[in-house]
Amino acid sequence: MFPFLRWQNIECIPVPVIPVTNIIDVPTTTTATFPLTLTGTVVPSNATNQTIVWSVQDAGITGASISGNILNTTAGGTAVILATIENGIAEGTPFTKTFNITVNKATQTAPDAPTLFFVTTLTKNHTK
Repeated sequence: MFPFLRWQNIECIPVPVIPVTNIIDVPTTTTATFPLTLTGTVVPSNATNQTIVWSVQDAGITGASISGNILNTTAGGTAVILATIENGIAEGTPFTKTFNITVNKATQTAPDAPTLFFVTTLTKNHTK
């Protein structure tokens, strides 16, 4: 009737995962209160899965928190950040690596001093 609708015996061949072996070029320092964009380079460059998910493993005294790939800190110290690539090693096995990020204390600057203007009025005394 419809020969093109015949069932065919199709064999699925799994595509091998090229595993992640490292994450490099991650920033190592920041300054408290200044947001830091977390970035990294996945090795090898042709790894099957390359999306890095960042999380705080240990904030220490830095007050570290992450939103997406932005690290926010409130004080100086060291924050331990965890990078995870789901299925990075194999299907169901993530690749993880921790990074120590040194958070420098924010320097306080004196507020700008107000500018003072002195106005002097000179008048002439006329006497005759």
